[in-house]
Order: sequence, then structure tokens, then C-alpha cells
Amino acid sequence: MKASRFRWTDECEEAFKELKAYLVSPPLHSSPFTGEDLYLYLATSDTTLSLVLVREHEGTHRPMYYVSRVLTDVETCYPHAERVALTLIYWGQKLRLYF
Repeated sequence: MKASRFRWTDECEEAFKELKAYLVSPPLHSSPFTGEDLYLYLATSDTTLSLVLVREHEGTHRPMYYVSRVLTDVETCYPHAERVALTLIYWGQKLRLYF
């Protein structure tokens, strides 16, 4: 069975240009305004803790601060809920400036 030949159409070219434009213009860090709502996204895995602090600007979330760290051997044994709590405590201390 022979595969059909790929055709590079105008639609493909336009999609490729949009992708290139997006990849070279990632969201920039932005600063909060006094009284503005901030959003905190947490992620934990078996080996890492991650956090992103964002603000909403024109319907888009703009990162203000993002960081992750590797868990110690002891911390890798923590249940998921404790890793989430550890993430909040650890990064809460680092982000006092924003709260």
C-alpha cells in the first residue's frame, strides 16, 4: 500500500506562519496592579513541585513568576495531598512579595 503524497497548500503555509509567530513571541512576564486578582497554578509529580503565578490581562493569563524544584528522597514518599501542601508552603514563603 503506497501512501498518498503530501501537498503543501496555502492553508498549510498560513498555519505554519501562525505557528512560527506564536513560538517566537511567548507570553512575557508582567507585573500586577494593586488589588488585582492573581491566579496560582500548582503541579506536583512523583519527583517535582511546580508553581506558576499569573495575572489576567485582556482575557489571557500572563505569567508573573514560575518555578519548580526537585523533591528530596524523603519528600518523594509523601502522599499527593502532602506534596500539594508542601508546594503551597514552600512557594508561599518565596512569594510573600505578592501577598
